Amino acid sequence: MIFREKIIPMPTRHILAALLTIVLWSLNSVAVKIGVEAAAPLWFVAVRLLLTAVILVPFVDLPRGQWRTMLLLAFVNGGVSFGLITYGLAGIDAATSVIIVQTGTPFTILLGRFIFGEKFGAWRWASVGLAFIGIGFLAGEPRTVAPSYFIASVAAMAAWALGNVYIKRLDGLHPLAISGWSSLLAAPLVLIASLLTESGQLLVFGPGYGSFWWTMAYAVIASSIIAHGIWNSLLHKYPMSTVAPFNLLIPVIGFAAAIFLLDEPVTPEKIIGGTLTFAGVAIIQVRIIMKHLADRDIARTPAT
Repeated sequence: MIFREKIIPMPTRHILAALLTIVLWSLNSVAVKIGVEAAAPLWFVAVRLLLTAVILVPFVDLPRGQWRTMLLLAFVNGGVSFGLITYGLAGIDAATSVIIVQTGTPFTILLGRFIFGEKFGAWRWASVGLAFIGIGFLAGEPRTVAPSYFIASVAAMAAWALGNVYIKRLDGLHPLAISGWSSLLAAPLVLIASLLTESGQLLVFGPGYGSFWWTMAYAVIASSIIAHGIWNSLLHKYPMSTVAPFNLLIPVIGFAAAIFLLDEPVTPEKIIGGTLTFAGVAIIQVRIIMKHLADRDIARTPAT
């Protein structure tokens, strides 16, 4: 006899909480795009990391015995990934960035295959290929200021995927503790990079930089703290198969928000590249959910 795990129905208040989280995350690229138009991108990242750490670190546990892993995570995620994706937004549209961010999933799949020897079949290979073919179309987006911004954004997601490896190695730490300590350790690295390569950092403390501070508040409080807090609470209440499908809304809402709120043009490259990338990532995520359900079926089958 097999006890099948079902996708547990969520009450209306939890569905609304999940949708709020998705909307907050979806609008983050729009907020950061406005922020980096007001100030240097690495400076934006340094201030974001520092403020996140100041808010979270006093209330979370120390990563005892795990400082080396935390430092590596801070460098890869907080420094390289955050730094590159925000730098990229200074030269590409927010809608383009929303599409590129989706490659975090196929990069994670490839990392598991080539570094950890994980095996997967033709469907997953095809899905990964489809996602990157979409990125290839997107590379021709005419509004990209220079190729370096596009390349930096793609590299940021490869770094993000590597950061997931270190996150998995951190045992017994709340996600907000990971966010707080990695932000604190990464902030000095990004600050040094900003001081070496950028100028005019202190101008944001003067008049006329309100957009920098309200977008900073959004990125730190709404996206990094509130959204992650709600999401983590839902993950404690429901299996991944119930919560994960909401993630499929992020690229759709984020893309639409960039088009309508920032008045960014809809180009053939965005339509074709975005559709292919979204389709590839959606197939990956749906099949991961199906595999999760199947594995739980097997695990819950009683011995005979």
